[in-house]
Parts: sequence; structure tokens; C-alpha cells
Amino acid sequence: MVKIAIDRDGCIGCGACWGSCPEVFESNADDAKSQIVGKYQVQGNSGEGEVGENLADCVRQAADGCPMQVIAVA
Repeated sequence: MVKIAIDRDGCIGCGACWGSCPEVFESNADDAKSQIVGKYQVQGNSGEGEVGENLADCVRQAADGCPMQVIAVA
């Protein structure tokens, strides 16, 4: 499993992550900041998630493309 964390306070909602990896990231309807798609969230936390290895490259590409560098992948 690949763990993901988004510092939503630092997110500017530019869309780079959901543009490059829409399977895992999306815009939050309330504040337009990035969040993890519901099925990958950990305990309903929109800023924490886990995905399988099949999405690892996609998630890392999104993290690398984030201009604010607020996505951590482990």
C-alpha cells in the first residue's frame, strides 16, 4: 500500500494533482482545495489516504507536479 497525505491548509486548489491523477485526487466541493477520492480516504479523512501499488506512479506524479509541494507519498 502507498500512503498519501495532503496538507490541505497549504493547498491552493490549482488542480495539478487531480489533473494528473484523477483516480485518486479531486476538488473538495466546499473549499475547492484538493482532497483524496472517498474510496481511498483513511477513516473519512479527506487529507489522508492509501492506494494500491497500481496507482503509485500516478500518485507520485501528482505529488511531483504540485506547485506547493503539499502532497506526501510514503
